[in-house]
Formats: sequence, structure tokens, C-alpha cells
Amino acid sequence: MTERINNKNCYAKKIILNDEVIGYFISLIKQEEEYRLIKQTLELEELYIIEEYQNKGIGSQVIEKLRHIAGLLNIPISVKVSTKNKNAIEFYNKMGFNEYDLIMETS
Repeated sequence: MTERINNKNCYAKKIILNDEVIGYFISLIKQEEEYRLIKQTLELEELYIIEEYQNKGIGSQVIEKLRHIAGLLNIPISVKVSTKNKNAIEFYNKMGFNEYDLIMETS
């Protein structure tokens, strides 16, 4: 974790509301696989918001902040989501994300 946060391409922030830490997010400028047409993305690696603060527009504000950063860098934002996490999929779809890859693994 420390290596990732100390990486100059990593953007990690606490989410604070009324002097209380209510979550955090970590994003990283990532080199994409050779088969992708785009070479880099701003990957949202982690987004956590305490349950009582969810569905209040805070996650949307984080995405908008990342859109600003990605816009300055002229790269898209990406995020990996478990296919079982229906709430996250619905959130990212609402925020304008589209499915691209499907990663499959054994049980």
C-alpha cells in the first residue's frame, strides 16, 4: 500500500465531511494492455464511503473530481467492478462508464 501511495502517478485522498473522515479513494495512472486502443487510464482502484453517507452524491463528487484530473491529462477513467456488486455497476453506469472487459477466474 505504501509503495502505491508514494507513487507519483497515484492520487489518494480522504473524503472529509464536517471534519469527519467518511471515506477515501485511490486512483492511479495506469499503462493499459497492448490490445487496448488507449495507452493510459486514470484507474479508480478503490472508493469507499461509510454506509450512512452513501447515496448522498459524495461518490458522484469523487468521480467529477477524477474527471477533472483525467481531462487535464487527456486520458479516460477506468474502474474494475465485481460482476456481483450490482450497486457499484449501477452507480458507474449512471456516471457514464461503459463495460469494456470481462475478467473470468476459477472458483
